Amino acid sequence: DMEFSYLIEDHESFKLLKVNGNLTVLSSELFERVIAQLSQDSNVILDMSELKLLTSAGIDSIVNVSLYARKHDKRVMILNLSSEYYSLATTLNILDFLIIIETLDEGIVKMKYYT
Repeated sequence: DMEFSYLIEDHESFKLLKVNGNLTVLSSELFERVIAQLSQDSNVILDMSELKLLTSAGIDSIVNVSLYARKHDKRVMILNLSSEYYSLATTLNILDFLIIIETLDEGIVKMKYYT
């Protein structure tokens, strides 16, 4: 699916997953598989600055991988979530499941706190 691509950066205490394009029902399975694999032994920071489209199916996927990571004592954190999608997450009542961060440094601090 050319609509969705990703890049994984290895950092000392986490993996940075940069997503690009559309996170929809078409790409959610791939997205979940990639994060599930990463979060088995690493915290993941999801950089959404290049995300063009996020549908409710995509948001469900983000919740799914967040819960999956927690079962493995890891966390998925969300960086650069646009205000539009932040509002959507608020409306869908799922903010409790998400850890939203403004900077990588904030993510690193929260990892120490949460894991």
